[in-house]
Amino acid sequence: MDEVWVNGLLADREPESQVLDFKAKPPSKDDHGIRSLLMDVAGFANARGGRIVYGIKEDGQGRADKLVGVVEGADSLSLWMQTQLLGKVFPRVGGLVVQPVHTAQGTVIVVDVPSQHGGPYQASLAEWQRFPIRAGTRNVDMSYQQLFDSFALRSSVETRLDLWMKERTKHLAKTSGGATAAIHVIPRSAFQGSDRADLSPLRNHMIRLSGSVLNSRFNYSGLLASRAGMGAAASRPYIQFFRNGIVEISWEVRTQSDYNAVMSMDTTIKLFDMLPQVSTALGVAGVEGPGYVSMSYVNVAAKALHYMHPDGYVADTEPVGENILVMGPVPYEALGFSIGELGPLVLDLMTDLFRAFGEDGCPYLNADGAIVHRQLGQMVAEYRHAWEVR
Repeated sequence: MDEVWVNGLLADREPESQVLDFKAKPPSKDDHGIRSLLMDVAGFANARGGRIVYGIKEDGQGRADKLVGVVEGADSLSLWMQTQLLGKVFPRVGGLVVQPVHTAQGTVIVVDVPSQHGGPYQASLAEWQRFPIRAGTRNVDMSYQQLFDSFALRSSVETRLDLWMKERTKHLAKTSGGATAAIHVIPRSAFQGSDRADLSPLRNHMIRLSGSVLNSRFNYSGLLASRAGMGAAASRPYIQFFRNGIVEISWEVRTQSDYNAVMSMDTTIKLFDMLPQVSTALGVAGVEGPGYVSMSYVNVAAKALHYMHPDGYVADTEPVGENILVMGPVPYEALGFSIGELGPLVLDLMTDLFRAFGEDGCPYLNADGAIVHRQLGQMVAEYRHAWEVR
């Protein structure tokens, strides 16, 4: 979305369509303007996605005719619009962007609504709630059947995800020689019949795990990245990219041999280190949208959890009785990249882990997901620096 794109709309006299809408003026900040904004964005989200361009006047046949522009305050108005949309369309629209575009003729505001994999999306302002859908060049209310199908699809995705996780953790327990951990990044599109991930660009995409560069090769399930060379049997740690977009990161759990306790800080580091790399890799493979992150421990019966408090003393929990532990799944709208974005998600998973071992919560992060343990912060920074600078 830049000046060239905006000028192209005008030069081509681009018509409004299922995925494009022109509005001469931005929405007003009263209830009527807010409702109009919410209806337009929720309508696109419930259909195929699309873009709304504020500041372009259309002719009598719905074609781009003239750039009238947003008179003033485009930057602050864009921020206000983004805030309204994030707080008043449910669930949150993944990847939503509200962006001013400055041209020689004036400034327009573009609202970009990517194609969604969740839904249905509701526009809500106080007691007013609607489920709109873009139909041609206008919004209509979703029919009962459309709502039923959308909710059924969401339920079906969650049921299939739960079944997949159960089968996968059983497989990990059978094929692992000892205590093993796994992180699963599961895009919603994996269970919605969407196009498969394009794994070919990942063949030469550099990925690091625990400081080591992994070698990638295609296998029956998709693409496997591990330390093993070509032709060698897969060994942990590894990253398996499945053809439907699911990613599995698996490694042997470090244990403190004297106490038969698994090292919790190592798991926290893996989450902060690997999730942003997976986010980048999925983008390269063309996989976008919301999803879930889950974490599993298998073959951990009779093992304790070893952890270090921020003030320096170390402790071990009581041994756990279960052989398989599953933490999450934690939903995400867009998988974050920065430590700040990932913190709340990592906190949820680590809290589940500590509670599985009988503790109240994770001592490494505060209630906002910020790292409060100095040693953890240093190690996360070191691992991330290894791949960020390259």
